[in-house]
Amino acid sequence: MSTDSLLAESLLSLSEAGRTLPQRPSPVTMWRWSRRGIRGIRLESILIGGRRFTSREALGRFIAARSGGDAAGDCQLVSGPAGDGGDAGACQ
Repeated sequence: MSTDSLLAESLLSLSEAGRTLPQRPSPVTMWRWSRRGIRGIRLESILIGGRRFTSREALGRFIAARSGGDAAGDCQLVSGPAGDGGDAGACQ
């Protein structure tokens, strides 16, 4: 995906992105996924002003690719139940 495409999506810092996932991976894990990936699959990210960002959409594509989805667009990150103090993202 191009940088321009990622900029058009809903950007999140890696810390914020980690908090949207159910197991709440640490910022270090999020950084590792964006830089090294897992078995050849990397979380799309962009560096802006010395900080690394990803997007909700990129998280969905990453989860779908890691889960063996038919297409990277099969997964959309959705918020968890209201009132839980944060997003408990899930793939639907």
